[in-house]
Amino acid sequence: RREEPKIFFTIGYGQLVKEAIALAGIDTTQFKAHSTRPATSIKTYMTGIGVQKLKQHDNRSLRTDKSERYYLRPPQQHQEGKAVASA
Repeated sequence: RREEPKIFFTIGYGQLVKEAIALAGIDTTQFKAHSTRPATSIKTYMTGIGVQKLKQHDNRSLRTDKSERYYLRPPQQHQEGKAVASA
C-alpha cells in the first residue's frame, strides 16, 4: 500500500481566518476567527437554506433552539418592529 504524503501546515486554520479578516480591514483585536461562524450561518440562512440543514452542516444539536433565538432571526425583523412601534 502506498503511503499518502503528509502535509504539514505552519499555520493553523484560526490564524488563516484571522489574517483574512485583517486583510478585509476588520479589527482583529475586536473580532476573532470564531466570530465568523455566526456570520456565515446567518448569511447561509438568508439564502434560503433551512435551519435543520444548517444545524446538520454546522454539527449542532437538532433539538435546541439556540441558533434560532440568537442568530437566525428573520431578516425583516427590524422593519416589522418599526411598523408595530409606529402604529
